[in-house]
Amino acid sequence: MSATTILWNEAAIGFERLFGAAVGFKTWRSRGAVLAMSGAQAPDLNCGVVTAGEHAPSAIGEMAGRLRDRGLPGLVLVADGTGAAADEAATAVGLVRAARMPLMSLPAANIPAETGAFWVRRATTAADVTAANRLMAAAFDLSIEPLHVAFPPRLLEEPAVAVNIVLDGDEPVGAVQTTIHDGTVGVWSMATLPARRRRGVARAGLTYAVAERCRAGGHSVFLIATDAGRPLYDAVGFRVVDWCTVWLTLPHVANSPDESA
Repeated sequence: MSATTILWNEAAIGFERLFGAAVGFKTWRSRGAVLAMSGAQAPDLNCGVVTAGEHAPSAIGEMAGRLRDRGLPGLVLVADGTGAAADEAATAVGLVRAARMPLMSLPAANIPAETGAFWVRRATTAADVTAANRLMAAAFDLSIEPLHVAFPPRLLEEPAVAVNIVLDGDEPVGAVQTTIHDGTVGVWSMATLPARRRRGVARAGLTYAVAERCRAGGHSVFLIATDAGRPLYDAVGFRVVDWCTVWLTLPHVANSPDESA
């Protein structure tokens, strides 16, 4: 198995860990494919990862069907190595091409904690989780209710998941989630209040959270970058190791482009 495939597998496991505390959590696994559903009504909170080319078309169809059967919106991340047949399968089942996103990685030893004027701490209470959810809602223009569904207070009981909050004095201004599995750290949901962007909040949260994980045994770090976050990740030292196409499915979309609504 290639190093890139291993990282994509870690990304799939990361989604399972992130959503595992949700009451409506369900997961489905097949060869080279994992779908993790929090049960929340937001595409970013029900995510699949597909890596195996030969089995990609059937896996994509299965994911789309399972999401629609539960009435959930979702995202399906299809790694570039799956080939053209994966794109054809996604189009055939009515998925909508949403974005191209890079998988980025960095050895843990290369990440210094740089919190600057901010204080960063790990969430330890239900109020902390609520505060982090509010930050994500503001940062990503999401309704707060799906985030409370996906990330309830019992998320704190999952040792593989950590939520860190960035504070300016007493005010929460940023949040970041991390996961860890077999020493590989995943970075998720980098959130900064819109009014506080470009002031070092995200860098403080990222570097502190990763350094904390690495002190606990992490040896490498990965993330799937948005366009907005890419400049920071480049500056910190992350490097692109692969790309994926992100496909969107919505509950009301027909299973086939030929079917009527």
